[in-house]
Amino acid sequence: MSSPQPLSTVFAFLPLLLATGIIGEFIKSIPITVSVTLIASLLIALMINHPLAAALERIRFTRTWFFLSIVSLGALGILGIFLKTFAGYALSGVAALLIVRLVFWFFISRGREALAQNKALVEAEWASDERIKARLKAAGNHEDKTWKDRLIHGMIHFDRIIPPYERLLRSILVSTKRKWLVLLGTGALFVGSVLLPVFGIVPTEFFPPSDEELIFVNLEAPVGLKLEETDKIVKKIEDKLLLYPEVIDFSTVVGNAGVSQDGTGGSGGSGTHLAGIVIKLSDKHDRNRTSVELADTMRDDFATLSGGTITVASLAGGPPSGASFEARISGDDLRELEKISNDLKKILADIPGTTNISTSLKNAPADYTFSLDRAKLAAYGLDATSVGSTLRMAISGTTVTTILRNNTEINVNATLSDVAVPTLADLKNIELTNASGKRIRLGDIATIELKPSLDSITRIDQKRTARLSAGVTTGTRPNEVLATFQKNVRETYSLPEGYTLSYGGENEQNEESVASILRALVIAIALIVATLIIQFNSVRQAVIVLATLPLAMIGVFIGMAIFGIALSFPGLIGILALFGIVVKNAIILIDKMNLNWKSGLEFTEGIVDAGKSRIEAIFITSFSTILGLIPITLSDALWRALGTAIIFGLAVSSFFTLLIIPILSSMLSKKHHESTPTS
Repeated sequence: MSSPQPLSTVFAFLPLLLATGIIGEFIKSIPITVSVTLIASLLIALMINHPLAAALERIRFTRTWFFLSIVSLGALGILGIFLKTFAGYALSGVAALLIVRLVFWFFISRGREALAQNKALVEAEWASDERIKARLKAAGNHEDKTWKDRLIHGMIHFDRIIPPYERLLRSILVSTKRKWLVLLGTGALFVGSVLLPVFGIVPTEFFPPSDEELIFVNLEAPVGLKLEETDKIVKKIEDKLLLYPEVIDFSTVVGNAGVSQDGTGGSGGSGTHLAGIVIKLSDKHDRNRTSVELADTMRDDFATLSGGTITVASLAGGPPSGASFEARISGDDLRELEKISNDLKKILADIPGTTNISTSLKNAPADYTFSLDRAKLAAYGLDATSVGSTLRMAISGTTVTTILRNNTEINVNATLSDVAVPTLADLKNIELTNASGKRIRLGDIATIELKPSLDSITRIDQKRTARLSAGVTTGTRPNEVLATFQKNVRETYSLPEGYTLSYGGENEQNEESVASILRALVIAIALIVATLIIQFNSVRQAVIVLATLPLAMIGVFIGMAIFGIALSFPGLIGILALFGIVVKNAIILIDKMNLNWKSGLEFTEGIVDAGKSRIEAIFITSFSTILGLIPITLSDALWRALGTAIIFGLAVSSFFTLLIIPILSSMLSKKHHESTPTS
């Protein structure tokens, strides 16, 4: 009857395999690992635990185990000596003390008699199962007078907890008014907890900032700046980096755009005005500041340097998700796009907490453009092809023939001499000859202009698009920046007709991840409900089990609000996992109720007895799960929201389950129970 418990958790995790894209690849290992582990544990529990328990209960400390202990401790002591470390020597000392203690016990404290007695008991217990039953019963009724007894038989006595729980449960079940008070109070608590993230008391984010060992610094100087001048600015940055004790080393590239893990730094491509620095930090346990705090400090420090735009970004946690903020302006005219992006850039810069603001429309060296007058071309008897051929010969040359020398083909290029065209501005004086032999100046048929150029043009859905991106400083939430930006744009700016504004980056990834979690949640609930209906042969009892899900949400949001933890994507995974975990408490309660009713217990007595007999199992399984999650919750900020969600959700749900499930069972199952004959 216990198989739905691990299967419900498996069904909660398996739908995560349906997540696509970068997020899907990032979390793929989680559902696979959890599912395989739980199924394996179910098989072990059904096929191995029972014979293993029967064998282990018959093991006592006999002479054989005594000598094995001496040999093992001796080997451990020798290993510690060979390690040649303080910990190794300490291990050897502890092993030696234990050996001395065992030898003293064996020869002086009547250890031999105890070992002989244990051997006789082992032989008797292997011959009779009744002795094992009597031994276990005696252990359950043992009086814990010392700390040793409490460690062996348990620190918590549930026989002291069960009577007050029984009185409380009976007082609620006998009164319809009290039942509704508990249900309405719990419902109000659920609604209040769900409103915490709605009103921003529990903030939301995609992934929390992570303390990593890399920081990226990018320099973008004015277009056309000489490489030597760019290098001078970079050296000033390097001099400042040498003053940071947390910096182990760094590598610099001048002439290429730097690397940025959050999508806000670097302009892409190469150019003499670009540079990038990758900084390696010391281990996070050896420094007092996180990589995010160091990036903020460096950003303020480098702000005093002139000559270019310097951006600083730390390595972000989780999968690549783009910039913390990204706005996309789409339209036809590049000049208008550039104007709009510069206007919006000013609005974004006024929002506190934004940093590394940049646009995708990067300036490139200016281009000479030749605009031909088609009317004059026709009047002079020329065409665009002949003009283009002449220009190509004047600027870069044209291959007129190929010669063969030493079995190698050599191209012969014809071009105008530097005397004929000393500068690009003199191209307008080039003469072209038409079919009648008349010479016409290029300047008479074309307009030659030096126009600014763009480094690249981005298209999204076949539309020209300018990206406006930014990062955020420590303590600033990207979703808060997005909300403030949207509000300011609505109030102070009007887009020209034909131009649209959309949002991407981390916000887009966050929306996709939430959608994938919601899809997985729907599938998980459907699988869990199907399993419960098959298990209990009752839709009513399946619905009662599902009542534990909102109970879990109460603990999730209240726990996050108390400790100031944001609801992130790992937190959503924790909530999904929690749905598969918390239903097990309701399953074992309802399973016991059904067994009680089938055995002939009165309806209310069956409910009360189920709560009394299952309170220990619910507490132990929940407590062990919580203890197992504490290390990952405290050790890594990336998974802190996941651990917090499961820990507080499971703790609160376990408490309320012991009241809500009996109440709902008494209200929804009574008529069905009365109409069903007991066996």
